[in-house]
Amino acid sequence: MTTAIFQSFDPSARGWGENLAFGAPESVHEAHALGDVPRVLAAAEAAALAGKWVAVFVAYEAAPAFDPAFRTHEPMPGLPLAWAAVFAGPEENAELKTQKAERAEQKTPDAGFSDWQADVSRAEHETAVRRIRDYIAAGDLYQANYTIPLHATFRGDPLDAFHALGGAQGAGYSAFLDLGPRKILCFSPELFFECGPQKSGGGVLPPPETPGGCHRHGVLSTPKVAKGAGGTGASVTATLPPPAPSATLRVKVNPWQCHSPEGFGERRERPLPDSWRVALASEPVDSRDAFLFHKTTRRVVYDAAREAHPAADDVILWNERGELTESCFANLVLEIGGERVTPPVECGLLAGVFRQDLLEAGVVREGVLHREDLAKADAVWLVNSVRGWIRAELDGARAYKRPQA
Repeated sequence: MTTAIFQSFDPSARGWGENLAFGAPESVHEAHALGDVPRVLAAAEAAALAGKWVAVFVAYEAAPAFDPAFRTHEPMPGLPLAWAAVFAGPEENAELKTQKAERAEQKTPDAGFSDWQADVSRAEHETAVRRIRDYIAAGDLYQANYTIPLHATFRGDPLDAFHALGGAQGAGYSAFLDLGPRKILCFSPELFFECGPQKSGGGVLPPPETPGGCHRHGVLSTPKVAKGAGGTGASVTATLPPPAPSATLRVKVNPWQCHSPEGFGERRERPLPDSWRVALASEPVDSRDAFLFHKTTRRVVYDAAREAHPAADDVILWNERGELTESCFANLVLEIGGERVTPPVECGLLAGVFRQDLLEAGVVREGVLHREDLAKADAVWLVNSVRGWIRAELDGARAYKRPQA
């Protein structure tokens, strides 16, 4: 019996420090009413403090249990608002060991599923988008992540579906939870927060003793939507034994995942700098790579560029012809001879929304830029719709005054 799996399907080996599988739990705690949600989480925390391993699931519909101001859809019938399974520890799992072989044999990643159908009509979708734009224009919202539920019929073993979908998604932070009548399949390309050792005057607390990574001292969470029949979302968390009582933990939030205005202030691990330190990528991108032209979770190119320059806030990319393209987080603008120029899409880049607005307003124009143009530029800018104009400093370049439309 497999109750919980935490597994990486990322071919670059990014994701959980090690793949973990858990069999029959020692105990299970469920909440089907908002008032019971804190009880389930308290039981999970108590078990972790006692040295147990705990897998936790919290539905988005449980939000009012923490703040009644939150409004949600009706909960999915039969799905707990919160669920926690307590284990003595992980166990060997042959399916995890043979993952690559199983993925290689998967010829149709959606095998076992009927055609996926949206639960929202095109007219409803367009209406919702118009409302979001109105809210943003009125200043009520800064950014909205609008998602729609999809449903399909599945016949077969849910674990087969987990491996098939995981292989297709390539997500580094994937999880499978068996809640009995319901199964949670969760796939996330990134980790949004983690607990780790706190630096102190005496240095850094000792690393985890568990083989393979930083699992054992804290909480690893992947708060991504897990869709099921009816489209309920979920946060799946792996809660593992904490450090000794004398240790201090700090919560580390990926600084580039904060999208709200307050996310760039005191809630950040470090304040947003007045300008970004940028590096030039060590290797070229392939301008024929179709994924460069679309915003997807496939970020292998961008992740590799950032890993090669860990001290930089961002990395400027260039293609096989030596033409500048974009950065890992934004479009690129160089100010040369009084003109602001941004590379054309054909160079291999995402045509950002803010970039398009600037082109239509005549603030910038398209033009092919080469690596050597960075040295000629009077100013280097990164632009996107979330952060606007970002000053970029390359090789000690000075900061510049923000352009006016």
